Amino acid sequence: MRLGYLLLPLLLLGYASEANADYLEVRRSAWVKRTAEPGGEQLESLEPNALVELISEKQTNGYYEVRTRGGTRGYLYRTLVRRHRGDIPRKQPAPSTRAPSPSPSPVDHAASNAIRIATFNIQSFGKTKFGRAPIVAQLVDVVRSYPLVAVQELSDSTNQVPGAFLAAINAGGHAYDMLVSPRSGLHPSDKASQEQYAFYFDTTKVEALSTGVLFDDSEDLFQREPFMAQFKVRAGSLTLVAITIHTSPEIFAEIEHLHEVVEWARTRFPKEDDFVVLGDLNASCNYASPEQLDELQLRNMDLYSWLVPDDADTNLAPGACAYDRIVVTAATESGFSAWGVDRSFADNQVSDRWPVWASFGVNE
Repeated sequence: MRLGYLLLPLLLLGYASEANADYLEVRRSAWVKRTAEPGGEQLESLEPNALVELISEKQTNGYYEVRTRGGTRGYLYRTLVRRHRGDIPRKQPAPSTRAPSPSPSPVDHAASNAIRIATFNIQSFGKTKFGRAPIVAQLVDVVRSYPLVAVQELSDSTNQVPGAFLAAINAGGHAYDMLVSPRSGLHPSDKASQEQYAFYFDTTKVEALSTGVLFDDSEDLFQREPFMAQFKVRAGSLTLVAITIHTSPEIFAEIEHLHEVVEWARTRFPKEDDFVVLGDLNASCNYASPEQLDELQLRNMDLYSWLVPDDADTNLAPGACAYDRIVVTAATESGFSAWGVDRSFADNQVSDRWPVWASFGVNE
C-alpha cells in the first residue's frame, strides 16, 4: 500500500511534465529532417503557423527534435521556428506533404504575383574577369534571372566595369538599369579593402525610387559601408529598401551593426516599412557560429527574419557554409514565400559564391 502512495506522485509528476511540454510554431515553410544536419533526409514539409511538439530541450547542431501532428519525429532548425511555453493548442494541423527523398530548397520561379530578389558576390569583379567572355556570359545569365540583384565585390578602381556589365546585360533588347555606389571603405584604415556595390534591376518590373546612398559610417563600424536604395514593384504596391553589404570576415561585430544600419535607413526612408538586408555577411562556418549569431540584435526574432537559414550552402568550396544571407524586417516577412540558392554554374572562376534569392508578393 505504501508503495502505491510512493508511485502515485511519480506518475503525476510524469503526467505534468508531459502535459506542460513546450511546443514550436513554424515561422516559414520548413522540412522536418530525419537527422540533425543540413543534408538530412526530408521527411515532412510544414507550412507557416504549423505547430509541433518539442521533444527535447537539448539542441543538436542547432536543431530541435520535434514530433508533428501527423506523428513524424525528426528535426527542425531553430531559426525556422518560434518556441512557446505550455501545452500545444488543440487546433487543426497545418497542411503538410510527405516526401520520400530529399529535394531542393523551396522555389517560386513561375509565380506571377511574386518578385524574386537576389544577392550575388561576384568575386573580384574587375577588368580581368570582365575580359573573359565565357565568364561574363554566365554572369549575365544569372542577373537576367532576377528583376532585382544586389552585387558585391565590384573591384574596378576606374569604375568602368559596372557600366560595361550593364551593357552586356542589356544586349539583345533587355531593359536593365543600375544604381552603383561610390567606392566603399571611405576611412583611411579601409582604403586597401575598397569595393563598390551595385543594384541591377529590370526596369520593366522594378522602379528605383531613390539614387542610392552609402551608410553614414562616421564611427567606422564597417570596413566597407553598406549601400542602400528604395525600389517599387511595377506590377503591385510593394516598395522596399534594399541594403547590401560585404562584411569583413575578420570583424564579426559588423553583422551586429547592421541593426544600426536598418535604424539609420528608417530615418532616411521614414514612410517605408519593408527593409531587406542582403549580401555577403560571412555569417557562417569559421567566421560566425549560430550560437554567436543568436546573441545579436539582428537575430531578434520579433524584429527580423533570416530567410536563408544557417544550414544553407552558398559557397562553391567543400563544406556547407551559409555566408550569403537575406534578412528582412518583421513587416516584410509576411510577404515572403520562398528562398533558394542559385547553383546555375559550377566554375569557381565565375565566383566562389552562389547567388541566393528570396521571393515576395508584389503587393504590400
